[in-house]
Amino acid sequence: MGPAYGELKLLCEKVVAEYFPDRSTILRPGLIAGPYDNTDRITYWVDRVARGGEVLVPVKPNAPIQFINARDIAEFALFAIESNINDTFNTSGEILTWWEWLNFCQLASGSEVTLTWVEDVNFIQNQLGAPYRPFGAFPLMNGDIFKFNSDKALGVGLTCRPAIETIQNLLTWQNTRKMSDKECPTQDLLALMEAGLKDLDTYWMSGITAQHERSLLSQWHGQR
Repeated sequence: MGPAYGELKLLCEKVVAEYFPDRSTILRPGLIAGPYDNTDRITYWVDRVARGGEVLVPVKPNAPIQFINARDIAEFALFAIESNINDTFNTSGEILTWWEWLNFCQLASGSEVTLTWVEDVNFIQNQLGAPYRPFGAFPLMNGDIFKFNSDKALGVGLTCRPAIETIQNLLTWQNTRKMSDKECPTQDLLALMEAGLKDLDTYWMSGITAQHERSLLSQWHGQR
């Protein structure tokens, strides 16, 4: 995804609406999560909490997080097509706080964790260093997330499974992955696609290493 990603999506919508004004269904999803999601933006947190211990969380506990299970949006897309529903819909799940979200992760995995909420943006930016994974060091850092109102889609048939079910699905999938002990060959997503690299799902696309997290936590506690 490049800087023009959003603008290009909007242009695609306009072309569809122009050529198929009365027979098009446009879905506007927020963050999509679920097994085989190769961005790891949600999977990183599910896996990190499952591993237990002290977890560095770079947002406020009441910061929002919102996503939709890929299966929910797929089922709604099929339903809309089969029911001849022609319109434009925001499609995302309920808005949770990060505290609620990570608590669900803990409940699903049964892990024992201590959440350290590092709300100091300057500290994170100064100490983090250059991201070494394509989708960044901390997925959804600083609550950088869209908040969608999906009432319109919910009113015509969209249903969203509970967040804890998505977490359980991700844990099951994650346990089948054989993660590489090396970092992804490049941070450039376009380069990755052009190279056609195989087995990209063995590389973490988001997050930081356990060693890096321990270092950041040590620095955080040391300055307080």
